[in-house]
Amino acid sequence: MKIALTGAHGVGKTTILYNLEHPNKLQELARKYLIKDKKPSDMTDKERRVFQYKYWDLLEKTEDNHNDFISDRSLIDVLAYQLDIDSVFEVYARLIKLLSRYDILFYIPIEFPLVVDDVRSPEIEYQLLIDMRIRSLLNIFQESHDDTVRIYTIKGTVSQRINAINKEIATAITNGK
Repeated sequence: MKIALTGAHGVGKTTILYNLEHPNKLQELARKYLIKDKKPSDMTDKERRVFQYKYWDLLEKTEDNHNDFISDRSLIDVLAYQLDIDSVFEVYARLIKLLSRYDILFYIPIEFPLVVDDVRSPEIEYQLLIDMRIRSLLNIFQESHDDTVRIYTIKGTVSQRINAINKEIATAITNGK
């Protein structure tokens, strides 16, 4: 089963993934592999464009190497950030290619104050913009497929979110996806 958590930066996706039991966790590849000298907020438009495309390629290849995984980021997240640098048409063209990529998407909304670190944008307005973009992309995504991908909104405390995700995964496994 191919499962991804989706949502703006700082909503707790990595914390949730860390606390889930799954043999194939794909965790925060951008932070781990791509951010070397500059954080995205310090990059030029050209550097951000290169970064986003490298990140897309890395995440796509990593997902393609696993038949069964749970990831703390989806390619839909990447598309939300690519709207900073690409046209809506380019982003939507990429979105259409994702229609059969995931079995389950768990959307994590903003419910807690943003924790500022050396990578994320500290601007709450930007976090809200990315959240709005992700919700819009998920709506388009949901309207464009034949219900083969289940999308769930997961709210609550970290433990409530983890319990809800585990419950939905167990149900999906019991029902054969």
